[in-house]
Amino acid sequence: MKAKKILIPIIVVIAILAILGGTFAGLWFFTDLLNFLKPANDVFSNQIEKALNLEGAKFSDYSDFLKDYKEVSDKSIKSKMNMSAKLNLSNLDSKTKDVINKSKITVESNYDVANSNSQSKVGLYADNSEVLTVDIVNNKDKIGIGCKDLSDKYIAVSMEDLIKYFKENSSRLKISKDEITALEKVSENLNGSKLNAYDLLYISDDDLKHFDETYRDVLKTLISKDCYSSEKNVEVSVDGDDVKTTGYYLTLTGEDAYKFVEDLANLVKDDDVISRLATDKINMILEASGQDKISEKDVDSVIDEALDKLLKEIESIKDEKDSAVQIAVYSKNNKPVRIDVNSLEDVEEKDDKETLLSIEYAKDKNIYTVYNNGKAYMTITDEYSKKSKEEKVGKLTAKVSGTSLGTLDYEIILKDNENKLNLSLDIPLAEISGNIKFEAKGNYKKEPVDLTGEFNFKYKKDSIEFKFDGNIEYGDVSVPELTSSNTIDVMKLNEKELETELNKILKKASEVLPGRLKLIGVDVKAEDIYKEKTVEPTTTTETPATTNSANVTLNQEQLETLQKLMESNKELLNKQQ
Repeated sequence: MKAKKILIPIIVVIAILAILGGTFAGLWFFTDLLNFLKPANDVFSNQIEKALNLEGAKFSDYSDFLKDYKEVSDKSIKSKMNMSAKLNLSNLDSKTKDVINKSKITVESNYDVANSNSQSKVGLYADNSEVLTVDIVNNKDKIGIGCKDLSDKYIAVSMEDLIKYFKENSSRLKISKDEITALEKVSENLNGSKLNAYDLLYISDDDLKHFDETYRDVLKTLISKDCYSSEKNVEVSVDGDDVKTTGYYLTLTGEDAYKFVEDLANLVKDDDVISRLATDKINMILEASGQDKISEKDVDSVIDEALDKLLKEIESIKDEKDSAVQIAVYSKNNKPVRIDVNSLEDVEEKDDKETLLSIEYAKDKNIYTVYNNGKAYMTITDEYSKKSKEEKVGKLTAKVSGTSLGTLDYEIILKDNENKLNLSLDIPLAEISGNIKFEAKGNYKKEPVDLTGEFNFKYKKDSIEFKFDGNIEYGDVSVPELTSSNTIDVMKLNEKELETELNKILKKASEVLPGRLKLIGVDVKAEDIYKEKTVEPTTTTETPATTNSANVTLNQEQLETLQKLMESNKELLNKQQ
């Protein structure tokens, strides 16, 4: 119950924040005509929408995302990735650096959605020669780990048997009850009771329509018209030029701000759709994690408690009627050219204000400035050559107190068949530079998507470089079935059988690995991996008790080897989930 008490408030708060964030994304949908006849609050919303590129945004747009996600959520998926790294770090020893720089890792993954089966092949290569490949197969509650170079069978274990073993040997293996409980939950998920992502994300069109109708105009409906005003022929500075504009203002005293938050909180508290959806989504998560469901009444109590706490924390501003925060939007020819966030000591003295933040919209340039004591402290200039929903190309330049801090060149392409991200960072004062490149080509709904990427980072003389390439595809996949003929089920073997199988694998490893590991600069002797035990002749006759004691010692060694194997299996299980 403790985990549930922590989990539920977190989920509820996230849901409320998502709703509040979505509110601001869907506030504005008014036309541009006849602004001078419209109320100031209408025009203010319209200009903010244009400035922040939120024209036409609404909650119901979320249904388009759900449709796209539904198309691929029930499809099986396969992928292949190649990864390599180059390190030049002063605090890294040369031997480790050489091993990493010579190595390449490949990961091939298949996921059969219908049968909840998956497979991952992780390969280590050097100079295009294979060093070792590990194959991890999951058939619902059964896990198999194989390596074709060491054995023609998978070392397998069912989650049921593994959990039973851990419970019986928890003290010796130093495994806590919480870790066993976590494994039990993993086992439940592998058996088909896992959380469905689409169901968790789904919101009906009727509910989205409700959010549009209830929260789309929340700034206008919950804030008094007296808080909005406008002024003609206001001269402001835009990229060093004086420009005559019309100013539209939203001025909130502490009293106004508190009332807005209070009214919005009450609106959320009384919203049956929010409480119903929150209850449904929370119970999906609780059920998947093996916990009891909760009632809508419980969720309502959590929501009320969280919102009451928020109001309590900002209660100190409730009686502030003179000082205020003002958002000013300055528009020329019905297009925003500047936004200011101002602090007012006295709302009656509107000219006596201090600017805290400003955004200037100049030709092919946006300038973002943070002020300190009325003077520009930090300025970020975004100069762009292309700026559309599909393609953005430009450079960000940052200055602090007039001194250049650094630059960030960017190229962002978002198209149906092509997605690209190129970033180039340069901070000369700190001797830092770096590049990020990512590209995806192909329509994932119709064809394989080819992926390439590169990351490099330099700090003084140190550098890191990471590259990858591969592809991802939705469609039919093939995952091996773990059967009695292709697996060694370690939990079904007695001690002697387990010893025999482990010795076979270790002996094979001693024959294969030393030569393979030399490819990446690692020297390992065969006897370091496996040293065959020999029985020396003796002139004394051992009693049965002495012989049994020797067998117990040998079996204990093999049990310790099995323990290490199980611990590594547990880590691999977590990665698979």
